Amino acid sequence: MPTNDRTLAAGSLERMQNGMLGEARTRAFLANRFWVLERSVDVHGADFLIQINSLATSVLDDRPPRFAIVQTKFAQGGSTRISIPSSYLKRDDGSLSREFFLIVCTGYGDDERMFLLDAEEIDDLFDTAVDGDKEVRYKPASTFLRSTNYEITGARNHALNRIERSLRDATYSTNRFWLTTLGYGAGNAPSLPDVYHYPVTGHEDLPDSFKDWKKAASRILDEMEEVASYLQDGIAATWPSELEKATDELESRTDFDGNLTFKSPPNMQDFYRAAEYQINLVSRLRSKGLEGAWLRLAEQGQRVTGNSLANVANDYRAGLHFTIEYEPASLKVTKFQASPEETFCATSAQISFIDPRNTPGHVEICVRADVAARVPQRPTYLSTLTRALSHAILPAVLDIDTLDDI
Repeated sequence: MPTNDRTLAAGSLERMQNGMLGEARTRAFLANRFWVLERSVDVHGADFLIQINSLATSVLDDRPPRFAIVQTKFAQGGSTRISIPSSYLKRDDGSLSREFFLIVCTGYGDDERMFLLDAEEIDDLFDTAVDGDKEVRYKPASTFLRSTNYEITGARNHALNRIERSLRDATYSTNRFWLTTLGYGAGNAPSLPDVYHYPVTGHEDLPDSFKDWKKAASRILDEMEEVASYLQDGIAATWPSELEKATDELESRTDFDGNLTFKSPPNMQDFYRAAEYQINLVSRLRSKGLEGAWLRLAEQGQRVTGNSLANVANDYRAGLHFTIEYEPASLKVTKFQASPEETFCATSAQISFIDPRNTPGHVEICVRADVAARVPQRPTYLSTLTRALSHAILPAVLDIDTLDDI
């Protein structure tokens, strides 16, 4: 094995070993006070889903236990970059989650050290960056190693108490909804059929809109369950103080007229129209025997665009100019290329431009590059291109004047 390969292999093994050490130390620490119910591993590290280890509560109770996520990292030295997804810190409404903690492990043998940070401390201390299409928070490990701030002391009770208090203070609805947005317990709701995922007209937001409505509905159900539990507590009360506690909880959810309020799921009228449009268009393509041909053309556009976007911020300040040549009857592509476009978009407010001189079999389209610069970068750009392609090519293929006639 060449020296460079042996060095890389040794480095990989060392990182794996350190990761296992960090996980083992964190699990042993948490087991003093909590049940470690699940661990998931991803590129960001190891997640531990924990619950207070009490036999007095069950997930089937009217007031079920709350859960927290603890992510563990191992720092080989001060230069190790500690990075976590921003979504772990905040809920959809922008408030910080009190049920997320980060544990940083370092050192070996008698030099072992552990550090504990909650979401508020991470939000104040860590810098922000974009990794692909996701926002992350990061800091070099030297931030912790050079002091005793955030360090878990030998007794460990203080650190364990911090986590336990956060779980006891968490409300059921916000706790469950936050975990669902991170992928815990979110896999049971059916998704849209494959036909709605096709890159047919650029409506790539259909599956996301469908999922977002279900998330909102699940949150409402959780809030209703929590209200129901307070009502049950009030009905079961034997002392005025018990009833007062239940009514105080209910009052936090009432408006000025004393009505219990729940925020309704998002309006879906645009979604219904887009979904019907998608089905009608796919049906038209199938009736012509061109469904697969159109998918291949759209996918080729995605590949060309992906390659062209490698240096979009520097090389394509105005936009990309696409030239597509194809056989009108079969949609077989004979040419699909992209090149820098420096004149369009300088004065235009449009995000895409279809050349009016296009003819069946030869299409030219310009797409503005600043669309690609948005986050998430590539899905936005691909959606714009696919929509422009469909408007430029499909009317003649489907024997209609415009796609609005679908």
